[in-house]
Amino acid sequence: MAESLLFGFAESLLRKLATAAVQEASLGLGVDRQLQQMKATTALIKAVLLDAEQKNPHSSALSEWLVQVKHMFSEAEDIVDDFECEALRKHVVNTYGGSSRKVRRSCEMGGCPALSKRFHPIIGYDWHRISHVKKVYIGRSL
Repeated sequence: MAESLLFGFAESLLRKLATAAVQEASLGLGVDRQLQQMKATTALIKAVLLDAEQKNPHSSALSEWLVQVKHMFSEAEDIVDDFECEALRKHVVNTYGGSSRKVRRSCEMGGCPALSKRFHPIIGYDWHRISHVKKVYIGRSL
């Protein structure tokens, strides 16, 4: 059952990664390659979840792995939401102008920091939130 729930999270994350806003923001920030890797890893985890549900639904190792995967999906979805938010903010600024303090303030939504610094592959303080995606061991038989 938990596998089915996580499968839904994976589907949701893959849909978000495919949106035009996320694609545009990732290209603008120079992190398109990393988001493509996240998409590939999520698709692979989705396939493993289906396999795990069929093979051994009551394994304690599987349960622990599912907790880690759920946390990883939550972190990844937060990052994708931030990308969408940043893309919308840029659209509003480009449409209505960016010089006025009122416009800038109206665009500052909670959870939308300056993504160019936050998610930069070298100096970004939040890249660790998705860097562990590759560390989730998905190759073992469950």
